[in-house]
Amino acid sequence: KAHSLSLEEAKTRVQALVEQVKAQFPSLISGVTWTPDGSSAKVDGSMFDGTFNVDAREIAVRLNLSILASPFRSKVEGQINKALEEKFGTA
Repeated sequence: KAHSLSLEEAKTRVQALVEQVKAQFPSLISGVTWTPDGSSAKVDGSMFDGTFNVDAREIAVRLNLSILASPFRSKVEGQINKALEEKFGTA
């Protein structure tokens, strides 16, 4: 998703987005690891893993769901897309 924010503001919003996802799916997320510069997070869970990356122009979210979690794919993607719209607006 493209954005027009400063890199620092985009990082702040991605960090808030990751915290929001953790709050929405607390039983699924077992850990979050950030890069030292705060531009990327690896999220690990019981039935998935994913990454959140931000640079000066866009944010990218990639989730890998296990076969057992695949019935929840549309719900998880919907919640993340909604949160992206809230944090970054329409690009």
